[in-house]
Amino acid sequence: MVFVSLLSITISAAVLLLGAGLLLKKFRHGVVLAVAIGIGAMALALLIQSVFQEIPFILVFESAKSISSASLRYVALQKEYPVEIAAFLGIMAGLWQEGMKLFAVKYRKAQDAPWIGFGFAAVDIAVFVFGLLPGLSSSGSAAAVGAFLLIGIVLQAPFSMMFHTGTAVFLKDGVARKKAPRNFFVAFLAHSYVDGMLDYVTIATVLLGFSYAAGELIVWIPSTAIALIFLAYLVRHKDLEAVHD
Repeated sequence: MVFVSLLSITISAAVLLLGAGLLLKKFRHGVVLAVAIGIGAMALALLIQSVFQEIPFILVFESAKSISSASLRYVALQKEYPVEIAAFLGIMAGLWQEGMKLFAVKYRKAQDAPWIGFGFAAVDIAVFVFGLLPGLSSSGSAAAVGAFLLIGIVLQAPFSMMFHTGTAVFLKDGVARKKAPRNFFVAFLAHSYVDGMLDYVTIATVLLGFSYAAGELIVWIPSTAIALIFLAYLVRHKDLEAVHD
C-alpha cells in the first residue's frame, strides 16, 4: 500500500500543477481569491453533505439501543436496499456540491469560474489523498493491491480536476445566459450519477460479493466520459471572458 499511496500523492500533485499551469495561460486575474472561494465553498458543501448523508443512519439509530446495534442494522439496510441508499448518497453529493458551486460562481466574474472549480477540485483531491495516507505506514505492493485498484488511483485526481473546473464554467455560463436552472440540473444529475454509482459499487463489492474489477470499470468508464465532456465544454468555451452577468 505504500506504493499506492505514494503514486496517488504524486499523480495528485502533478494534476494540480498541470491544471494550474493550463488555466494560467488564459485566466490570470483574481486567481488567489477565486481559488479561496472555491476551497471554502467546497469545504462547506462537504460539511453539509456529510450531515445529510447520515440521515438513514440517524433514522436507524433512533430505534436501536446502541451505536453498534445501529451500525449492524444500517449494514443490513444497505444489503437490502443498495440502490436506494446509493442513490440517496449520490443525490446529496450532487445537490450540495453543485448547489454550492452555483452560488460560488453566480456573483463572480466569468473568468473566476475555472479557478473556483479548481478550488473545488483541490479539496476533492486532498480528501482522496488524505484517505490513502494510512497506506504509507503499511506494507504491500502494487501487485498485491491489483491492477484494477490502480485505475481509480490514476483517474481520481484528473477526474476531479476536469469535472469541477468544467462544471463551474458550465454553471456560470448558465447564469450568464439566463439558463441557470437547466445547467444546474444537468450538473446535478451528472454529479449525482457519478457519486451514486461509486457508492453502489462500494456497497456491492464490500457487502454483496460483487466483482471488484467489474466495479472499477463500471465506475470509471462513464465517470471519465462525463468529466471529458465538461472539460471539452471548458476548452471550447471561447467567449468566457466576454460573458457578463
